[in-house]
Amino acid sequence: MVKFGRHIQFYLENEHKGSDLYIVPYNNLRDEFISAYQSKPITQTCIEQFESEVRSSIQNATVDFQRAMTNVWSQVFAKLVESNHDDNSAAKKTQARGVTPDLALRMYISNATVDESKGLLKTVRDIHAAALINAEALRKIVKKFEKQVHEHEQHLGGNDDDTNSNRTNEGDKNSFSKKK
Repeated sequence: MVKFGRHIQFYLENEHKGSDLYIVPYNNLRDEFISAYQSKPITQTCIEQFESEVRSSIQNATVDFQRAMTNVWSQVFAKLVESNHDDNSAAKKTQARGVTPDLALRMYISNATVDESKGLLKTVRDIHAAALINAEALRKIVKKFEKQVHEHEQHLGGNDDDTNSNRTNEGDKNSFSKKK
């Protein structure tokens, strides 16, 4: 079995070098909430802190993804505006207004240099890789924490029916709090 923490570490040290894209701090979350509570009781405060950290990571990843994609589209449309200013035909200038993203990218590629096109492709691939890693990191850390909470509840003598009524629906990963 591949250790996800090592996978993220490898990604950060090799493929992510020089990038400013946000990556969920999976190893820090794992150490703080999974490893640290293997032998200690999990309290309501711990659950609330975990929920807060996960929500913060989701927010950071979302904001960064939006920032990065805004930069990509700004680059694409700046090139289209630049190429329209170079060509004085009225038909070409109005052609860029209201284009679909697919058509905008095609127009960008036809007007950009090879290096500009490769740079845009690399940026989009980096954004995609960061988004995939962030989604997987969040999914895995929530799964591990829920498993640990469930095991802790079973150790305290709770039965499955009580435990399941206190836990969230598996489809809802935004709430980890136990009902009191």
